[in-house]
Amino acid sequence: MKKIILLGTFCFFSFFFLCANSISTIIIDPGHGGKDPGALGELYQEKEINLKLALNLQENLTNLMPEKKVLLTRASDSYISLKDRVKYTQQYKDSIFISLHTNSSTVTSAKGYEIFYTNKLIKNKDLAQTILEKIESDFQFLRNRGLKIGNYYVLNTSKVPSVLIEIGFISNEEEEKIIGSSAFLLNLSQTIAEAITSYCLEN
Repeated sequence: MKKIILLGTFCFFSFFFLCANSISTIIIDPGHGGKDPGALGELYQEKEINLKLALNLQENLTNLMPEKKVLLTRASDSYISLKDRVKYTQQYKDSIFISLHTNSSTVTSAKGYEIFYTNKLIKNKDLAQTILEKIESDFQFLRNRGLKIGNYYVLNTSKVPSVLIEIGFISNEEEEKIIGSSAFLLNLSQTIAEAITSYCLEN
């Protein structure tokens, strides 16, 4: 009888520990918005690409992990300050933060995706690596610019595992056509959602 009670107690606390340390909320941050269009291309504005990807990602994550909250820092073409984005995220302690952006450069030949993180939390690099490897696997025709340390406000001030994804260069005429297309954004959202799901299962 004592063995049964001890086993039951162990199972209860093991379950409680796992639940207490699991990720309950995923916060998606579509960069820019409203009066801040972000980078400008010939066909698209960064803010609209970021939002379309974010909405797709929210839907895919909700389908893959219906038990988790999947929230957006903005769900429309509205301006949200960096401070308010971080303040919103800090309401959810057991969360991860995914900031979505579209890159730009004065060098019009620049292309490819890259993911930024900080060393503030060990798990930042783990999250970034998981997403990068999945994108590399699914989109081999795109250039992988790798993982980079990023000095961004939303990363520096975040208290939860956080990454910033630059999906490609809007300043590159050829790449802008790819990353702005609805089909690409839908497929990329599925890839990122699967990577995040994998990360959540391991953490």
